[in-house]
Amino acid sequence: DDSPKHAEWLNINEKPLVIAVEATRRPDYFSPMISRKPNGERGMLIGALLPVVQKCRDIASVLGLRVTWNLGAGKFDEACADALAIHRLGRLAARGGSFIELLVGIAIDGLAHAADAVIFEHGRPTAKQALAYQAELMKLAPIAGPADRIALHERFLFLDAIQYSIKSGTAVPAGEVIEGLTAEGILKAIDWEAVFRKGNGYYDRIGASYKIPTRIGRLAAFKALDADLKNLEARVKNPKIDPTDPPAKIRAEVTEIIASMYLYSLMPAYGKIADAIDRVEQINRNGIAAAGLAAHFADNKKYPETLADLVPKYLARVPDDVFGGNRVLYKKTGTGYLLYSVGANGVDDGGQLLFDEPRGDDIGIRVPRE
Repeated sequence: DDSPKHAEWLNINEKPLVIAVEATRRPDYFSPMISRKPNGERGMLIGALLPVVQKCRDIASVLGLRVTWNLGAGKFDEACADALAIHRLGRLAARGGSFIELLVGIAIDGLAHAADAVIFEHGRPTAKQALAYQAELMKLAPIAGPADRIALHERFLFLDAIQYSIKSGTAVPAGEVIEGLTAEGILKAIDWEAVFRKGNGYYDRIGASYKIPTRIGRLAAFKALDADLKNLEARVKNPKIDPTDPPAKIRAEVTEIIASMYLYSLMPAYGKIADAIDRVEQINRNGIAAAGLAAHFADNKKYPETLADLVPKYLARVPDDVFGGNRVLYKKTGTGYLLYSVGANGVDDGGQLLFDEPRGDDIGIRVPRE
């Protein structure tokens, strides 16, 4: 009723959306990464286009629109089916080889959780419906982690960039990038095997850091990596070589500088990606708890005083906060509730969420939504 053109558009595109939802039920996803120059020559992996991921995000947005449309029409089961399709789509998109696909998958899952919140608030499910939806949320596989991306795609992006630069003659920019040597002198001095090995060592460290089971442990490992990258940054700023040094010393120093340049320019934002993975895990936990709250409300016509009141009938256990190390926080409000995690900063900001004004760092669900 609010937007008849959107409703008309959804009706017209009903068949394509059926196909899209069916696609989310497939067990896997593959989108080849192709990089070509206009003349047909191979391009760099870093230049490969990813047209499918944006289409996946568009589909998720449309399905989210249809969730609200179905709720308005009283079609609760259809709304739930679309929301679950968005969850599945995010997980499939995140299986792509690159960090970009992983982040798009996480963003799509965020759209799904926004749809969940609308369902719990405006769908007014029965306790049976809310718990059935909770069971479906718990069946969802975790979002694919970043360790495999580092081990394969991001590592090969780094190696490919160096190899491409060597073959194309652009490994060292024109002019003197290291004081005391010409570009030709630099190229002659570089031990490319050592550059590759240094890069592989860093990617091994990042992959191992992602696999540390605790957030505290991962943060400590990333802090050490950050410190080493700061040293790389210092190494590549105004680098100098004494051309009178022995050739072996010049070779070692030039190799170290060039390796540092590539690493500093191509290293992914591994810490922020780790935060994104933790955030999606927390959002999943919040969604499962919110389903329990919706079931409690259906039975009791009010929300509980504490999350512990949901156990064991509506929730197996009160979920932990990925970021705070304690249980998620819950506040009963006048007609609803606020359920939240302290977020990446580890500080309880009182439930000030990402889209609040001013913007907060806490991660949660507020009912009624504002």
